[in-house]
Amino acid sequence: MNNRIFLFVAGFFIICLFFWWGRGPKSITGGEAHKKQYELTFFQKTVSGIPKNNNFIPADTNNTLVELNINGNPSKLELENLIIFDSSGNEMEFIYDKDVLKNGLEFSENTNSLWLFKNNSDHWKVGYNSESDIGKFNFDVKDFGWIFVHGKDVIFLAIIVSSLILLYFIQKAGYGEKIYLRPIAGLKAIEEAVGRATEMGK
Repeated sequence: MNNRIFLFVAGFFIICLFFWWGRGPKSITGGEAHKKQYELTFFQKTVSGIPKNNNFIPADTNNTLVELNINGNPSKLELENLIIFDSSGNEMEFIYDKDVLKNGLEFSENTNSLWLFKNNSDHWKVGYNSESDIGKFNFDVKDFGWIFVHGKDVIFLAIIVSSLILLYFIQKAGYGEKIYLRPIAGLKAIEEAVGRATEMGK
């Protein structure tokens, strides 16, 4: 086997190992939204929740909105792009209280705020302090500490497979082997048209 092919295949398996290792766990394991059977999604870094049957998250001063099973760097982990609606569909002004995580606390005294802290299960809890019932919500988790982005598995595998096929045919052509290229009717017609134009001088 050619050294370049061997190195490419070895690199492919190393990248795959980093790919699966770097993804880390990512799921919603609890919280009031989970208990109220919200329609929850966690795509890449965005967490979303939509209520079902008007079963809204009740107003509270110190409770857990959602509990996340993710890997992240505590010094960088933050919530951003907070979009929170009340039970009537009106958007509420929410802030992320970073002092809770920074100072090792478990709750915030700020009204209409979200915060992060780790529980005994090593999961990240997104706490909330809300003066009104919470309806639909949406926020981003700033940094997971992952190498690869979730949701791009098919694209990743397609690029690797395409690269392997391309390298195979490059090596085959380099050894002087004959490679069949299916003729394309449109290109053949252009060649014939150029040939006729040249013969006719037009």
